[in-house]
Amino acid sequence: MGSFAFKATKWTLDLATKIIKADVRMHNHEAIQDDMAIVFVVNHFTRIETLLLPYEIHRHTGKEVWSLAHASLFMGRIGDYLRSVGNISTADPDRDKIMVSSLLSGRNPWIIFPEGAMIKDKKVIGPKGEYEVFHDGQRRPPHTGAAVLALRAEFYRHKLRCLSANPTQKGLQEVLNKFQLQSLEEALDKRTVIIPINITYYPLRSRENFLVRAARGLFEGISERMIEELSVEGTILSSESDIDITLGNPIDIREYLETEKFAPLLACGEGDLEALELDTRSLFNDTARDLTRDYMKKIYSMTTVNYDHIFSTIIRFQKHRKFKERAYRNRIFLCIYLLRKMKNFRLHQLLETTYRDIIYEDYSPKFHSFMDLCIREKWVRKEGDAYYKNFELKRGRFQFHSIRMEEITYVIANEVEPLPDLLILIKSIAQAPRHRLSEEIRKVFLKEDRQIYTE
Repeated sequence: MGSFAFKATKWTLDLATKIIKADVRMHNHEAIQDDMAIVFVVNHFTRIETLLLPYEIHRHTGKEVWSLAHASLFMGRIGDYLRSVGNISTADPDRDKIMVSSLLSGRNPWIIFPEGAMIKDKKVIGPKGEYEVFHDGQRRPPHTGAAVLALRAEFYRHKLRCLSANPTQKGLQEVLNKFQLQSLEEALDKRTVIIPINITYYPLRSRENFLVRAARGLFEGISERMIEELSVEGTILSSESDIDITLGNPIDIREYLETEKFAPLLACGEGDLEALELDTRSLFNDTARDLTRDYMKKIYSMTTVNYDHIFSTIIRFQKHRKFKERAYRNRIFLCIYLLRKMKNFRLHQLLETTYRDIIYEDYSPKFHSFMDLCIREKWVRKEGDAYYKNFELKRGRFQFHSIRMEEITYVIANEVEPLPDLLILIKSIAQAPRHRLSEEIRKVFLKEDRQIYTE
């Protein structure tokens, strides 16, 4: 594979962007530097990420990104096409060698989804606070493959440096040939990094759209699962949606290898990495699990917090059955005000620019759009000017492949579960007595009035 691989699919990517009407924003792409051999690790909610992300990275950086594809897709002409445009089958016996080779040379970054599948319910926190995802009917930890790949690539880079420093340079050419490296310098001039990426969609809705209508017109008897996926993904592509792609700071893999416990392994002598990796209890695999936990935490910590996250989490934590609209809107306002002050969360641009509207507007479209969802899903009911929370409703009761259509408010609330400081703040405000809430808001108004006066 070469530059042809990416150019061969550029027409497809350009065509796809013509139907993407959403406002796509990429943040911190400046973190990508020329001396990096990169593994991007990304959260996975829709099929859109597999198409959109390589295009956006290429558009902002010029880098041609490769990725893994499931072995079941590599059949006939489709399989030939996937291979031609830079995809590697998960069942390819040379998969690891190809990936390590490209990371040693730094020619092509890789995109890996450590969750291993689309996480439709966005439930990634287990009962003990550990990271886990639902797949194939069970909960399991995220895959460590991206971590192992990065560690192996940087290990071989170190070994190449050792071999080149040896007067005899015994074994150097063998390693260069194994990984099809043109020269020693192209490997030694690079460093392996993992860059976490978070993709957040707002607003997250499931409704009839052009993709659903097109599918019904083209195919007879399309499955409920296909309708569900198109209902979500077609809506995400619409002009009403925002897509925030946030790149984290690079994780330098050398920091995980250059430690006391790895000193014998990294010594410039004989070593057998393959034997080490066969032992699941080895130091190397333990480090891969530690690295995986670190980058998963960074992926979720970069979630772009939006109005719906705050709405859903307030309802999740409220203790009183009855809230009037003003009670909700006051709490939403105070949450956003305090989150802006904390400065340790990524906030959707609307929270930064329109947070006062939630309390000042006579009619708030953002509030009513979300509350209409809650009513439809029977999480709350409305009587007169009051909303009543349904405490008897079991959340997360729908099947994995229908939950985004039937219980999207649950999915939205789950997305911010990995942000414990945010949950603590919202819970305290959701459960605050009315008199305390009024006093806090009064203090906010007084403080802002003083700032306006002094300016």
